Amino acid sequence: MTPEKFVEIMRCEVIDGQINSEIERFNAYEVGIEHEHLEKDATNLFASLSPAQKKVFLSILRQVSLDTTASVLAVLDGVRMIEGVFDDFHLTYGDGKTEIVGDLASILLEKEELSKEV
Repeated sequence: MTPEKFVEIMRCEVIDGQINSEIERFNAYEVGIEHEHLEKDATNLFASLSPAQKKVFLSILRQVSLDTTASVLAVLDGVRMIEGVFDDFHLTYGDGKTEIVGDLASILLEKEELSKEV
């Protein structure tokens, strides 16, 4: 698997998948049913927003998911350090002999920028 393919899978499954799950959760929310406190607050907030505000809210959630994913990839790339961790990370695929190396965080951010231009 190439670094580009790995990043595209992460982008589709983690970022897009998470946003789609959130949209489904917000749209399926039913008033009067017991929910976790935070979930209830978030869904009540979402329900109170106009369509334009909902779009902004979801774009903020997407950006948080993107930033978090990019931060994890930067750790794997070795450009973002974790306190107390001194060895390099190695991401492998399949039989463990195929190493996925590259500037994964930058690839992700570049793909995201390109998708906004379309």
